[in-house]
Amino acid sequence: MKTDKSSRTSRGLLAVGKFALQTAAPALKRRGFHRSEIVSHWEEIVTTEFSNHTSPAKLVFPRGKRTGGTLTILTPAPLALEIQHSEPLLLERINTFFGYRAVDKIILLHNKPISIRKIIKEHEKITISKTAVHSIESQTKDIHSESLKKALQSLGKAVKTAELRGI
Repeated sequence: MKTDKSSRTSRGLLAVGKFALQTAAPALKRRGFHRSEIVSHWEEIVTTEFSNHTSPAKLVFPRGKRTGGTLTILTPAPLALEIQHSEPLLLERINTFFGYRAVDKIILLHNKPISIRKIIKEHEKITISKTAVHSIESQTKDIHSESLKKALQSLGKAVKTAELRGI
């Protein structure tokens, strides 16, 4: 006996990410992103340095055109000057992504500032106590392979450092 399966169930399980942009498309279109790829590929377009702290807010074109648009970018105030200085490069990268001169102007909107204390804290060197180092070394003293011993000691120190950072 042949079972009648709908086309949806016959495909099996589908990844949610496949439909994320389709679901978000109406909201993105209201913000001027008729091609939602600019949002999903933002890191590739503007590099990781800028994408970690910025995001495209909206894209507006002149009435009846799809060229000469204005892209609004959300950015922390301290980074705005650097982005403004890099505007010609960013325009080139964005237009290269589109494949034509879609954007002529960038407007920067300031959002929450970068927390300098958080950045300093992340890069602060944390030292492990001598007792913790001794404990790690004593746990690996019976290992005969020096390379394995060093690797495990390094791992133990990294785990202890992560604990101290609260990760």
